[in-house]
Amino acid sequence: HGDTRTAVLTLYEIVRRELDRGENSPTDHWEFFELTADQLSNEQRSVLRNLTEAFESVRFAGEDPDPDDVTALLNEAERLLPVPDGGSTDGHGGSND
Repeated sequence: HGDTRTAVLTLYEIVRRELDRGENSPTDHWEFFELTADQLSNEQRSVLRNLTEAFESVRFAGEDPDPDDVTALLNEAERLLPVPDGGSTDGHGGSND
């Protein structure tokens, strides 16, 4: 389960670095959530909350996340990150289905 823990911690760091952009610099994960949430859509805020809760359970409680939950987080986190090549961030990866 070390891989799932590493995945959650790494994903949180990537998302936080992307959303922070050097403006907020809070040290606490929930402080970061509170400062960032207002800039996000309801869907993005929900994803960030889920990711923050997973980060907290892994980092501070030492829990091993379920691999299916980690896969869901990885997929959801795409909504928080910019898509290269002018794609969309609506969760569809910019495809034209």
